[in-house]
Amino acid sequence: MRSLSVGTSSRVTPLARAVITVMIAVLSAFSIASHFVPVELAFKALVIGVPCVTAGSLFVYLVVSERRWPASRVSLKTLARCAVGTATYVSLVLGATGIVSDFVGNSSGCPSGVSGSCYKTASWAIRDGGYYRLWPYDAEGNGITGAPWEQITENEYISGAGADFRQADGFGIFAAGFAYLLVVTLDIRRRQAGSGRGSLEVRRPLPEPDQR
Repeated sequence: MRSLSVGTSSRVTPLARAVITVMIAVLSAFSIASHFVPVELAFKALVIGVPCVTAGSLFVYLVVSERRWPASRVSLKTLARCAVGTATYVSLVLGATGIVSDFVGNSSGCPSGVSGSCYKTASWAIRDGGYYRLWPYDAEGNGITGAPWEQITENEYISGAGADFRQADGFGIFAAGFAYLLVVTLDIRRRQAGSGRGSLEVRRPLPEPDQR
């Protein structure tokens, strides 16, 4: 009989590839949009959390599945069939587009005239239709306490907060790419298990005893 785990995986892996491909497309779209429109930084938790939870869940499932899937050799043709395909090409193109977008343009969030790396500790907010920044540095880049929120222009917000958002978005794309790699690994192990157990178990009737 066909193995339940193998049969289930054969249905799940194509869907998982499609879902992760859509995830990478959304992350890349967010990255490109952050260059032109103000982005709420509350989305940072989503662009990091969702890909990481997906990758972590797939990793745990792969580790647990290893205990019941027998090891067997798999041909290079099978490996190529698992790793190469339309979804893989689309994911690579979308992921590369998003990564390039994440690392072009302003990548530090620091305004002109301020030395040092400061995007990590700057805070950004959208309130009552205005844009604000909490800047805990002086003109030399030294940290100060009690700095007030200052109102900035939309372009300044897009430049600074967008750079902050794209740092998280890039991490999310890498996590989604790792999740896709795990799905490919699951597909390979499914095929290994199928070749080791056989897709169907055929039982032949025993020969009748000779009555002579």
